[in-house]
Amino acid sequence: MHAIKDKKIETIYFNYISNTSASKGLLNAKKHFIHKEIERLQFTNDTAVVLKIQLDEHNTYGDFVWLVNKANIYQYRRYAWIGNTFYMLPNNPPIDKNENYG
Repeated sequence: MHAIKDKKIETIYFNYISNTSASKGLLNAKKHFIHKEIERLQFTNDTAVVLKIQLDEHNTYGDFVWLVNKANIYQYRRYAWIGNTFYMLPNNPPIDKNENYG
């Protein structure tokens, strides 16, 4: 929690509303959005933002594993599971050792 103290927290509620086909479509849209945000924050190395993904009692272990897999695929070095919340902290920008600083 100390690492996110002074950062902007972007919260996404990854929850189920009901067990209808419309709700399943909405859940798939949320998964797609979460995937894109994970990707965007990591590719832009936006370390000023922390992605907070809030799960609820209807989420499954598979949803949790999906999030951990995304963190591993996109090579997040720092992420945490606290309560029903998954936090993802993008990596710092890479340092170009060959860059000429004049």
